[in-house]
Amino acid sequence: MYCIYTDKDVPNDNGNLDHVVPLSLGGLDEFVVWSDRDVNSKLGSEVDGKLSQDQLVRMALRDAGVKGHSGKEAAPVWKKTYVNGRPSQLTWGKDKVIAWDAIDRRELAEDELIGKEISTKWQIDLHVPTRFIAKVALGAGYFIYGDAIRSALDCDSLRQLALLDRQSARNSSCLSHSGIMICDRFHRDSQPGQPGHMYRVAVESIRRSVVLSIPHDDAVSFHVGLVGMYIGSLIVPAVTESLPKFEEHDLGHVLLLAPGSFERRSFRDFMADVYSRLTGEGMPPVTD
Repeated sequence: MYCIYTDKDVPNDNGNLDHVVPLSLGGLDEFVVWSDRDVNSKLGSEVDGKLSQDQLVRMALRDAGVKGHSGKEAAPVWKKTYVNGRPSQLTWGKDKVIAWDAIDRRELAEDELIGKEISTKWQIDLHVPTRFIAKVALGAGYFIYGDAIRSALDCDSLRQLALLDRQSARNSSCLSHSGIMICDRFHRDSQPGQPGHMYRVAVESIRRSVVLSIPHDDAVSFHVGLVGMYIGSLIVPAVTESLPKFEEHDLGHVLLLAPGSFERRSFRDFMADVYSRLTGEGMPPVTD
């Protein structure tokens, strides 16, 4: 069977099903594509796994109640933390914060945290979310449009981006000439008044993982949210005449994932619901 991540036919013995958005990030069993087993493992450890450790993402997963394969709450753990100058570790559960004193090697009582100064340090890897969005764009593109996406979209550049390690990204100029435009949750284009803000509002209006695929005249844009947190967008050069544009593809296509059951919607219908959620009113009729 065909693997979109490698652009090759992969025999059963060398492949498996990939959750395009893993269960630990709000994916569902219905949203899978066939993949090369080794590439799936690489993307799982270098991209999916690392993104699931992003402290801001973990807070969103915790609040949404996503547990993934392990069945455990996705509680953020702050290791490089100090409570009144003492090295500690904080675990941010949904209903309780657990503080561990590294010197006394004991859990602190809740009243021992009252009035204390807490400082912490952690990093967010901006390279990992970009690779994740590229991987989701590939998987979602193939899931939604089938073989038509292989000739319509610049899949080769998406593959390079999804599989690109940090060192190669520093030394490679291939992506600078690909025409792919990238916007993540910290980029100015995703902020109010900027061109990407509408998509951010759309995916953050619902506490579910969601993928938007929007064909344009000469590109397809993909917008990814995880349980109510905008992760980012890619605009990928494409020839879109062959892609469907009516009924459930009206203005684009939307995949709604966990929490909840799997849904496929047109972008028009999805945005009507977004408008209703944000305003409490129905979408005004569209006139020509």
